Amino acid sequence: SIDFQHGMQSGSIPIFKHNKNLSKDYENFLPNYVFTYGEFWNKYYSNYSNPIPVGNPYYEYMISKLKDIHREKNSILIVSDGLLERKKLISLAKKISKSIKDIKIYYKLRTEEYKDAAKDYKELYEFKNIVVIINEDISLYNYIKKSSYVIGINSTVLIEASKFCKVIVYKTGWYYEMNDLIDAGFFILGKSENDIVDIISTRRDPKNIIDISKIYQPNSEKNIATNIDIIIS
Repeated sequence: SIDFQHGMQSGSIPIFKHNKNLSKDYENFLPNYVFTYGEFWNKYYSNYSNPIPVGNPYYEYMISKLKDIHREKNSILIVSDGLLERKKLISLAKKISKSIKDIKIYYKLRTEEYKDAAKDYKELYEFKNIVVIINEDISLYNYIKKSSYVIGINSTVLIEASKFCKVIVYKTGWYYEMNDLIDAGFFILGKSENDIVDIISTRRDPKNIIDISKIYQPNSEKNIATNIDIIIS
């Protein structure tokens, strides 16, 4: 059996980490292989599952589809964390809106939040420079490519955005799932609302440029087909 990485992975997610002394019966329930997005992710999977970097076909498709979308002058994207850190992210959006002149803030809700957006995010609708995104009519990648910064806590969207713009991880909630990327200098850690306002105002860059080919292996469809052929031969 082959599993396919379907989202953000980190050392704090134990689903593919297993004791070295597994019983044979338990081992039989594990996938034989895991196709990962890229080499960077392999370290989070145990040898029981033989991680193989292949890439992400949807990611590559969206990159090619939206190649003509260009960055706007002063736009950012905030990615909702759902109910867990809703109040803090709403507060952050309001702080940025009030502090930085002429900024445009796209605030992307999670799918399960759409139906109650008018009630749960009522405060944000009062700001002319905040656009609350409550549907999939326009691809999320469209907003990513328009933005100078993408801000979130531990969303997979932050990983997807890293090719196109600078990523700020807000130090709250489960932000530590991004620690490896923060420690490597690829993502910027925003320690407070004021800190994030300063990062955006001064156009601060991450310390290092991310090698996106390690995060998302290129030529994913070819890689998948080739590795399946090898596995079943």
